[in-house]
Amino acid sequence: MSVRLLACLLWTAGLAACSDRPPSAATAHESIGSDTVQQPRFLDDVTRTELSRTGFQLTSDLEFLGSRSDAGIDRQVAFAVRMPAARVRPFLEAAGFDAPLKAGQRVFQTPVEGVDTAAAGQVSAAQDILRTESGSLTRDVMVIHEDAGTAIVHVWAYTT
Repeated sequence: MSVRLLACLLWTAGLAACSDRPPSAATAHESIGSDTVQQPRFLDDVTRTELSRTGFQLTSDLEFLGSRSDAGIDRQVAFAVRMPAARVRPFLEAAGFDAPLKAGQRVFQTPVEGVDTAAAGQVSAAQDILRTESGSLTRDVMVIHEDAGTAIVHVWAYTT
């Protein structure tokens, strides 16, 4: 039995060592003190499909910062992307998100790893409901306005 377990562990380690970074991988910046560490964030096809159910389409010109999902009685999907500030409105409109963003408003949900929504200075947020054939989805959007003309758009979408 222990020989079989050892063989499985070695096989798994070999697969991990041989895997390449998928072409849809992006790089996220995570701040630690005054240093910036680059950490890969992967957007695989399964994640891309799950996120598209929120109505938002993640295109190659967006920097994917991460995502997470929780399932229980309700299901929640959260993701964050960085983009030029001029792209925020078209990104939201393309998803059918037409609730007006309110300056200074925040979303008090758990953010994806590496995105600090609590310490963000200039923010705006709104909520809407996306109605689909399979039901409705509440969508909370928080935009973190960064310096240098960029913004982070954080989306939380959940069933209730």
